Amino acid sequence: MVEQLALKRAEINDAVFAFLDPVGPAPPGRNRDPYFECGHHPDIVERVWNDLGADLPEGARCRVSGNPVLAHRASGAVLALPRGTSYAVWLTPSARRECNLPIRHRWGNGTVTDLAEHLGEGWYWGCFDQREPAWCRAAHHWWDSIVKT
Repeated sequence: MVEQLALKRAEINDAVFAFLDPVGPAPPGRNRDPYFECGHHPDIVERVWNDLGADLPEGARCRVSGNPVLAHRASGAVLALPRGTSYAVWLTPSARRECNLPIRHRWGNGTVTDLAEHLGEGWYWGCFDQREPAWCRAAHHWWDSIVKT
């Protein structure tokens, strides 16, 4: 398994760093398994890294405080992240108009997490929608165009 590099904290991703709980130190003598030892369901990590990140550059798979995320490395913008048994995606302004994904999630204990409140505009809870990988590719390309201008 390739060890994913940590994303540097910056103004663009500060809300994501604040939102995700830090993963504890790795066990002695080995790295922490991102699929099974980072506090998120392994199917969710697989969805974020393997499905949503399938057509992104390898460097897009990285870590925020030990958590597996997808990011646009040159800008530091996070594109997708796991959260326990759910995951969130950042969508471009044009994709937001066509999506029907929620920004609020009600957890099993009754609490509600509003992504707009925690992460800002453009964040939505994923729902294994077949359009999500294309939206992540579009988000990566969108950040490419921002960085190049």
